[in-house]
Amino acid sequence: MAKSTEELAKRIVSFDWSEPGVNMEAQADRMVEYLRRAALWSEVLDAPWPFFDYALAVDSGVRAPEGLVQEVENSLPPHLHLMVRYTCVWALHFRELRAHSGPVLPALPDPFVPLLEMYQQGDSWQVNGAGFIEVGIIGIPRNSREKYVSDTPFPPIK
Repeated sequence: MAKSTEELAKRIVSFDWSEPGVNMEAQADRMVEYLRRAALWSEVLDAPWPFFDYALAVDSGVRAPEGLVQEVENSLPPHLHLMVRYTCVWALHFRELRAHSGPVLPALPDPFVPLLEMYQQGDSWQVNGAGFIEVGIIGIPRNSREKYVSDTPFPPIK
């Protein structure tokens, strides 16, 4: 697990997006776990759900160094869904926020861990017109934030 914003940037830059992950069910589970974590953060911060810039919602003055953001953005292949690109950058800002001596953050799990684990395996996702989040050929219903709010990790990652 990367500890600093710089380490996280290096980790993201190292992702190989050319080969999809081999365990699609585990990748879909990671997305569902992200949705659960996002629901908790969104509820506490009264912020949009499911994809948003958590660091911006907490403290708009704390951002990852621009050079690291550019390095990550330049490493992402153009075929990735725009929201995948955003979540990589938002993960950097969130890491910087956690390292910053600013506001006390809620005692909630890092929302980006499941997505970064998915990305590290080479998988991405997209949102289709019917409201499903597609991870490979698996469609996950977006539903509502309330559907995903739970203190228990859901479901277990295989």
